[in-house]
Amino acid sequence: MEQTIHRIDFDVNNNEYWVSIAKDPLNPEKFIRLNNKFGRMRKFSPNIVLECAKPYAAFYPDGTADELIMYVSGADGEIYTLTNKETTGYVKIFNYRKE
Repeated sequence: MEQTIHRIDFDVNNNEYWVSIAKDPLNPEKFIRLNNKFGRMRKFSPNIVLECAKPYAAFYPDGTADELIMYVSGADGEIYTLTNKETTGYVKIFNYRKE
């Protein structure tokens, strides 16, 4: 099995997301969308608003991931903070926005 870097990409302006893969393991800055069901562009509900400093998070073959901090708000006005641990990829959701 090939060891490659995967990334989840977010288009916050259009409420879309998809999974990409490093085009060349030796040059991991270039990513292409996967050509399977995971690479298919998916939409969030139009009632959901996403904010994030970086519109992607990479996942590495050794099990680590880029740090991701995302704020998700819905029609009810609640704001949730979604974070992950870089070393394990563990995701945590808070019911408030950390400043």
